[in-house]
Amino acid sequence: MNDQLQKMLQNQLKNRSPQQIKIIAIAFVVLAVIGGIGWGLVSGPLKSFLGERGLKLDSNSGVGVSFDQEKMWPNNMPGDVPRIEEGGISGQSYDKDKNIWNVSFSNLPQEVGENYASRLETGGWTITRDTRNEEAQTMMIYAEKGQLLLNYSQNFNVGSGLLKVEKRPLYKIQ
Repeated sequence: MNDQLQKMLQNQLKNRSPQQIKIIAIAFVVLAVIGGIGWGLVSGPLKSFLGERGLKLDSNSGVGVSFDQEKMWPNNMPGDVPRIEEGGISGQSYDKDKNIWNVSFSNLPQEVGENYASRLETGGWTITRDTRNEEAQTMMIYAEKGQLLLNYSQNFNVGSGLLKVEKRPLYKIQ
């Protein structure tokens, strides 16, 4: 491919004057600089936009993006846990030895925390504690359902949140 391109370029430049070649070279350099500046301006917001949706730029992918597993809702999270779709997941982890899921959020609207307790109750969860600190602009919800314990906290000032879910083991009575 490079040989073909090189031959084509030589044929195109063969019939050009040195002045025309200089103009073409300057035009290529200017276009390359403008393209670099344009990509620099676009790539930051593009990465942020994709990151909030659990994607990342990936030149090895056929479509140019791939899933960022760290910024996705855990696929093994118990189905009884209401998903938080608003904002963006900034990280997640799962400790398989302790059966504990942690999901951290960013850019959360205040309504998420205000409505999460009712979403839990609608799903059959029992709220064991619901505290709000108006001065600090924070809230915390503790809930349980069957084997599951849930702790959700949100800081309204910075729009961050943390969801922790633990699945307690079943014990056999002897």
